Amino acid sequence: MNKLHVWSTSRDYERTTNDNEFMIRRKNSRLLIKDTDDLNSLDPIIGYAQEPILPLHDACVPLISIIPDILHYVSIALEHTPDMPSDDLTRDESASIRLYTMEWKGKSGSLYSHLNRALRNSNRQCLYPWFKYLKLFLTAIVKLPCIPPQTVWRGVRKYVNVDLKEAQMIWWSFSSTTTSLTVLENELYLGQTGERTLFSIEILNGRSIRAHSQFNDEEEILLLPGTYLEVQSKLDPAPNLHIIHLKQTMPNELLLEPPFEGACLYPEIDLSSRRWYFRKRFLVPIITLTIITILTIILCSVLLTKRTTKIPVIPATIHWNDSNWATSCDFPGNDLSYVFIPSMFCGAKCLLTQGCTHYTWTTFNTGSCYMKKNNVSRADAILTNDSSMICGIVNGSQQEDSNSTIIMWNENNWALSCAFNGSDLSNVVISSDYCDLKCTETPGCTHYTWTTWNGGTCWMKTNNVSKNDAYNTNDSITVCGIINDGQLQIPNSEVQWNANNWAMSCDFLGNDLSNVQSTSELCSQTCTQTPGCTHFTWNLYNDGTCWMKNNNVTKADAFSTNDPNMICGII
Repeated sequence: MNKLHVWSTSRDYERTTNDNEFMIRRKNSRLLIKDTDDLNSLDPIIGYAQEPILPLHDACVPLISIIPDILHYVSIALEHTPDMPSDDLTRDESASIRLYTMEWKGKSGSLYSHLNRALRNSNRQCLYPWFKYLKLFLTAIVKLPCIPPQTVWRGVRKYVNVDLKEAQMIWWSFSSTTTSLTVLENELYLGQTGERTLFSIEILNGRSIRAHSQFNDEEEILLLPGTYLEVQSKLDPAPNLHIIHLKQTMPNELLLEPPFEGACLYPEIDLSSRRWYFRKRFLVPIITLTIITILTIILCSVLLTKRTTKIPVIPATIHWNDSNWATSCDFPGNDLSYVFIPSMFCGAKCLLTQGCTHYTWTTFNTGSCYMKKNNVSRADAILTNDSSMICGIVNGSQQEDSNSTIIMWNENNWALSCAFNGSDLSNVVISSDYCDLKCTETPGCTHYTWTTWNGGTCWMKTNNVSKNDAYNTNDSITVCGIINDGQLQIPNSEVQWNANNWAMSCDFLGNDLSNVQSTSELCSQTCTQTPGCTHFTWNLYNDGTCWMKNNNVTKADAFSTNDPNMICGII
């Protein structure tokens, strides 16, 4: 958000800790909008929900390379968070909200500014270091009750009316609003002079974070990333003052993945809360319509009995494509499990779910993939009136004769256009080039499949398999492979260690603690600053990633790799 570096001199609004570099500002800069770019072309925010819930300290370790002092501010947030917070939140969940609302001086900038910048970035890989914090933070936010639908306010100190060319917009970052217009009229915010634009927003799923915020004297209402808005009107009530009326609506597609199964991003509509007289006023026209309907049915039945010809029934058909899926269709029963993902990933998710043979995708809860079991054919699908529904069969003909198409294995025991069914161990978002290496580093992983799901996911698998267990997918991008134990038996003497306890073209197996984007030169220092880190590996993944590891190891535990860019070291 646009930070106007105004510091309050009032003692009522200034608080410090023992660290003189940390100060809480009276001005809540999140209420001012940095920009109003209508970034409707961004990909949905997905992938973070698969992360485990971690303590706030551990969830913020990957952010050290972005905010070097982040763990210091984590300690401050936890120090000011009670052991039993309100709203049934855990201490770490409540502290994650407090950390988001904290502001501090320094070159690194506050956490919320970095996070919202990453959320607005078109390169979704920029969000990867934030996944662990997002899991904790969004879990906390979604647990908070939605406030009743009402009008809230945001503002910006410029004229933005000309920038809003479309009737719809998506706010991809967390959006802070206030229920009090007088707050924005304060000179610390918009003031009462100069060019100003106010956003009057009718919201559906705002959450009050006042009880967990550093600014507990303000009614800050937080909107989730992916807030879908429609422009209702534009007003110029006074010189240099512009008001844009927005209305939040539920999007037709998934913009934000729910943080956990069963999480509700939007409030449920309680029809029972409507007043009795509101229903009763429709009683007379309903009775009249019922009488007319009954008379029409009687008249039609008399006329139809006199007809001698029958009206032919034109059968409706489901139009299947070459990839074994279709729209406006469903498979009844045989439910196996379900996940909240976009429709484009439903087939891939079924393919990688043990026992899944077919699936149905609907718009329920912004997008639900229902995976199903047992053998079916296209003839078992039923036609629906919902054009957004999708049904499909995974490898409908391929599973019966998976060996009919030859899989071309290379000398490194991997191939294209293939997959292994079931036996999932874990998965990680990673480039296909590093999937075999990641499987090698993961205890228990014997084989793997890589797909384009979630931008590129390596599905590590366990149990003994052979190349004959793989089946053809007809997807030239999919990769499958088997870990060859012989590849790990490269003599340790090939690792050439230097005097600083690090070497090139080497790696340590397993014991992963955390990872951050980093240059190779800073990896050793980052490991030193990370509690519990005893050794590390650096590779080119995501333009340079430092993989920090724990537990006691020696140089003899390192093994040589064929990657001259890789680095491993011991602290």
